[in-house]
Amino acid sequence: MKKILSILALFFAFTFSASAQTESKSQTSETLAKNDVLKVSKVIALEESMKKNLHIIFLKKYDALNANQTLTKEEAKGFSENVDTNLKAALSAEDIKRLKSVTGLYDKLIYK
Repeated sequence: MKKILSILALFFAFTFSASAQTESKSQTSETLAKNDVLKVSKVIALEESMKKNLHIIFLKKYDALNANQTLTKEEAKGFSENVDTNLKAALSAEDIKRLKSVTGLYDKLIYK
């Protein structure tokens, strides 16, 4: 009886642990996307609609990174070009220039 209870206790411990890790990944993507929008908003004045658009771009970026943990150099280059294209479509050329003026910020945003 003690063995059965201890096995059940271990089973539930691992089950709760696994579900907690799954939830934290989605929260991490959400949190990281919000942090990126915050970093951009410190450099550029953003309207609420633009914040939402950037949040979607960054959320897709982090979801894709979480889905594919091992990117080859070619995949990483294509991925960063995709994020770069999305940011250039969402922001003006002047805004992109301001982001690039902050050392390393733009490269971090596009995953270089």
